[in-house]
Amino acid sequence: YLYALGQRVWKRWKRRYFVLVQVSQYTFAMCSYREKKSEPHELMQLDGYTVDYSDPQPGLQGGRAFFSAVREGDLVVFASNDDQDRALWVQAMYRATGQSYKPVAPAPNQQNCRGGNAQKDAPVSLLSLEKTQRQGVEELISAMPCNFDHASLFIILQKHTLTHRMNDSFSCLVSQKIALNFNMCLYMIENRLN
Repeated sequence: YLYALGQRVWKRWKRRYFVLVQVSQYTFAMCSYREKKSEPHELMQLDGYTVDYSDPQPGLQGGRAFFSAVREGDLVVFASNDDQDRALWVQAMYRATGQSYKPVAPAPNQQNCRGGNAQKDAPVSLLSLEKTQRQGVEELISAMPCNFDHASLFIILQKHTLTHRMNDSFSCLVSQKIALNFNMCLYMIENRLN
C-alpha cells in the first residue's frame, strides 16, 4: 500500500494498493487496484518518468517516507509508512523507468552545509549557501559568453556526451551502441575518401 497524489491520475491523497506491472518488454505501469477487483482502477505508464526520493510534503496526512515520479508537465508524489518500503519501491521504479540517474536515499541525520541539522521545511537555495560556496557559481553566472571559444567547448561536450552514452547501459541499449559505432566508422571512411 502507498499514498499517492498526482496531477493527471490519483488526484486525491489517499492510501491505495499498487502493483508495478510489466506491460511489454520495456514498458512498465504503476497500477492501483480497488479491493476485490482484478482490473486496475487507475494506471500510469512509467515511460519518461524519473523517480527520486523527496522531502515530506506539508499538508498531506498519511505516509511517512516520500518519493516522487516526475515527467515534463507531470508530478506524482508517493509515500509509504516506512523507509524500507520506500527504498524497495524507488529501486523497482528506477529499474522500470530505465533512467540514467540513480536515486540516492537521504541520510537519516542529514546535516546542512554549516554543520547543523537540516530543517525539514527549510528550502535549499543559493542564498542559504556559505559565501565561499556561492563564489564559484557567481563567477559562472556573471561570465561573458563572448569570451569563450564555443567551437572547442562544443567538441568537449560532444566527447563527454558520447562517452556517457557508450558507458550508460540503462539509457543506451546495445543496439544504440552498435549503431553509433557503425556510423562513426562509416563517417571516418567517407572522410578518408573525400
